[in-house]
Amino acid sequence: MQLPALSFLEPDPDLLAAAEGRVAVFLPETGKLDRMARRVNRLTKGALERFANSDEFARLEDGQVRSLDYPTGMKARAVDIVRLDRRARGQVARRAGGVVGAKAGSDEVIVCAGRMRGLGDFCLGALLASYRFNDHRTPKDDAHPEPGGFRVLTPLVDEAALEAESVRALAEGKLPEPLAFGLRCGDQLPSQGIVRRKKTGVMLSERHHDGTGQRREVD
Repeated sequence: MQLPALSFLEPDPDLLAAAEGRVAVFLPETGKLDRMARRVNRLTKGALERFANSDEFARLEDGQVRSLDYPTGMKARAVDIVRLDRRARGQVARRAGGVVGAKAGSDEVIVCAGRMRGLGDFCLGALLASYRFNDHRTPKDDAHPEPGGFRVLTPLVDEAALEAESVRALAEGKLPEPLAFGLRCGDQLPSQGIVRRKKTGVMLSERHHDGTGQRREVD
């Protein structure tokens, strides 16, 4: 299995103008634009705000995505508009990430995440939807493009990077089975700051579906 690259950066509006792959922005039910979404809106001559005020946006449910292909004013191939409350976690956030990841293909995706609480869940969905299984590749398979990866823009860079440890471990099948089982049942990922680096591995504070907790090493 080859997982796409996943990195976290401080929000930089200049990255949006230069992006040549895909850009993902989040809009809550109210349609309110945050700082990075406002930048996308300016670049696209108000297209994002017009969509936020449309009947089509009003019909969307949390986790659904609509794409603006080859947007005027940007180099990007598409802007993926994600209808998602910034407090969303668990299955709905993973579902939204899965849609964005499935659309990515070989394009790099810049994710304007802001202070999204369920960022780890979103990233897990995106990774699992866009990974490439290459254990039994043939020369014919090598002609297929590699996944482009995800650059996530968030002011919570350090916290997100720690949470990404559990995201990648779960995507690679390296989490302890009780935690993996709980997540498959719809539990949330460990909250930001719970995952701690150690010389011997990553310390996870497990949160099971029955409300118990324990700690275990993951190499």
